[in-house]
Amino acid sequence: MMMAILRLDHCQTLKQAVWSGWWLGFGYFLMGLWWIGTAFLVDARYLWAMPFAIIGLPFFLSFYFAATFALSFYLWRPGFSRILVFALVISTFESLRGELFTGFPWNAFGMILGSSLEFSQIASVIGLPGLTVLASLLFAMPVLFFTEKQKWLRISGPLLCLGGLAALYFFGAHRIAYAGHESVPHNRIRLMQPAIAQDEKFDRSNAGQILRTYLTLSTRGSYPSMEGMQGITHLIWPETPFPFLLDQSQSARDEISRILPKGSVLLTGAVRAEEKSDHLERFYFNSIQIVDDGGVILASADKVHLVPFGEYLPFESMIDFFGVRDFIIAPGGFTAAKTHRSL
Repeated sequence: MMMAILRLDHCQTLKQAVWSGWWLGFGYFLMGLWWIGTAFLVDARYLWAMPFAIIGLPFFLSFYFAATFALSFYLWRPGFSRILVFALVISTFESLRGELFTGFPWNAFGMILGSSLEFSQIASVIGLPGLTVLASLLFAMPVLFFTEKQKWLRISGPLLCLGGLAALYFFGAHRIAYAGHESVPHNRIRLMQPAIAQDEKFDRSNAGQILRTYLTLSTRGSYPSMEGMQGITHLIWPETPFPFLLDQSQSARDEISRILPKGSVLLTGAVRAEEKSDHLERFYFNSIQIVDDGGVILASADKVHLVPFGEYLPFESMIDFFGVRDFIIAPGGFTAAKTHRSL
């Protein structure tokens, strides 16, 4: 934040401000999102696309920073007010980044404070957008020490930063210390994460082994007995856990029902399919499904906000031309649900 303020202080034209913002954003997103390239190591056929992903995504996201610098340049004033202006402007564009063009809110500035349990408690009052405003404001304050001539302004910057952080910390510590601890009687939840490698997870030939892994870990090694599940009321499995359609696999649901105690349920991610009225094409949904102890799917809810390239193909006709449709597991990608649904 200090670097952004200092850079804007030296911008003489709008063009300089735009380029300064873009390059700062490019460095920020490149360092924060380089890890997405590891997804292309799962299948060597797509190694050629890794540089485009690592560089391309920061390239486009950096335009939010460019817009931030452009608007801040027009509103720039000397002294403390410029810090407040910059914090509000960059927080506005960070919120837009989470909504526009399907939304990409990863690496939000507010998560700087969100990494600490104490500092993050203020999110209960102001949410992530408020955390972003505070982080932008507090961590830009020390710039006053280096840029202002009046002694009281120079000292006020670091003091306001430290004082604000101290206030946030004590608010969070107090909230944690006096938080109520409530529980729902007669409910015991088991979460299961199998850590199956990505290149194995979506291989249909591994479907049987993957399901056995889930069942074995869920019962803590007692599979096919349900002894290890005694007392559990809710078993929870992760998103898209297996490479088959659960609602079309009676044998899989029978195996699941075998380990579920009477009255318990499984909540699991699953791919769900619907046929079009002409039965010539299917819609695929990334869903969560509830399975009872009889192997019956009681309810499903489909994901509304899909991840571009991971779950659906933007610019589909163009991507088909280059032959990279196989990035998406489901044929044609997933279909987004139109409404949220509570289960």
